[in-house]
Amino acid sequence: MHAYGTSPEPVALRQRRYFESVDIDDTCIRISSILQPHRLEPTQRTRPIRSHMDVARIGSTAIGAIDFGDAMKVFVDEMEDYYLFVCCLRGHAEIDSMGERTTIGRDRGAVCIPGAKFHGRFSPDCEQFFMRVDRAALTAHTGVELMHFDHRLDLTSPALAPWLAQFRLFASQPEMIELAERNPVVAVEMERMLLTLLLAGQPHRPSVQQETTGIAPAIVRRAEAYIEAHACEPIRLGDIAAAVDVPTRTLLDGFQRFRDYSPMELVRRRRLTRARERLQSDATAVRVADVALDCGFGHIGRFSIAYREAFGEAPSDTLQRRTGAR
Repeated sequence: MHAYGTSPEPVALRQRRYFESVDIDDTCIRISSILQPHRLEPTQRTRPIRSHMDVARIGSTAIGAIDFGDAMKVFVDEMEDYYLFVCCLRGHAEIDSMGERTTIGRDRGAVCIPGAKFHGRFSPDCEQFFMRVDRAALTAHTGVELMHFDHRLDLTSPALAPWLAQFRLFASQPEMIELAERNPVVAVEMERMLLTLLLAGQPHRPSVQQETTGIAPAIVRRAEAYIEAHACEPIRLGDIAAAVDVPTRTLLDGFQRFRDYSPMELVRRRRLTRARERLQSDATAVRVADVALDCGFGHIGRFSIAYREAFGEAPSDTLQRRTGAR
């Protein structure tokens, strides 16, 4: 059994041409809007390319086909919040992900999970066939925060035959996609069917990758060090993620797994602590409003409420006790 083999051409996808381009930068930008930011490196830099992408959606899941028009290298440093299942309608590719290398084609695919690297080398005649599954959709379906799939997708496996047949049906029947687009309830059921058949056929288990590798604790520690140094500055969640060089979702996941607070809750705690230290000991701190603003609080009323909740007294009481002791 092949990804398509003697099965009908994916007509439903062909009718949903997302883009055609002869510009490598435009191709990268357009693909990134469906998948994620990445880097493309043509093997033949002097040759023009003619690329295209077809995409159809079934609920929050996307199925599609990409043809780069020539040999291409693809680099993704860290997968965002989705799972990627990829094989080839024609041609072949080498995929490095989750510490493994797999040659994919018509009878073998590859799986990449959120947080993993993805490096691919696609042959000049390759047209890849993919399914993009949002992490939130799979979590809602299984109750598991992060699922670890076997990297190799054996499309000749009898266990995967029902999923593959359903996948091909959606891709080759325009009426099915049109129905999913018109009726959200139907789309949810179609998506559920795809996920159920996939989980029944592809080996998987709840992932413990983050805990065993120690990647998440390192991310958390770097984020905490950054917050310690910059808490009183006007930093946002995106600033913290950028400082430790991870996607925002990865940062939030790390704190959720290893701490009982979020990054911004830690910012708030550090600001309150700095404010209390100033009110208790800094001779230049003569007004509560000035201290609040200096420590990153833009709203004095909210600062006073948060301060009382944290320390059991108003900031003005702390200040008066210090000045009264002179």
